[in-house]
Amino acid sequence: MLTTGWEPDAPVGDTLLRRFAFAVAGAWEPAVAAIGGRVARCAECAVADFGRPAGYGNTVTLLQPLPPGDPTRVDAVLDSIETTLAGGKGMVCLLSA
Repeated sequence: MLTTGWEPDAPVGDTLLRRFAFAVAGAWEPAVAAIGGRVARCAECAVADFGRPAGYGNTVTLLQPLPPGDPTRVDAVLDSIETTLAGGKGMVCLLSA
């Protein structure tokens, strides 16, 4: 069976775009964690929330493309992100390759 290269168990270094997405996702995590902000990861995304307005510092980075023809899956991922960020302050930047 052919794979897309975006499966959760695919090596991060499998493609340049996948490597970039994971590097961007991890860029804010140390700073956010150091000041007591929220950092979370799931198969689809990485969340970094300073807990206060922080411009591009409050980010959700998609770690794999959302399936274009599956609105149910898109809604489930967005609902998960919204639940993770409940009670946050300010806006969040959604990044997607």
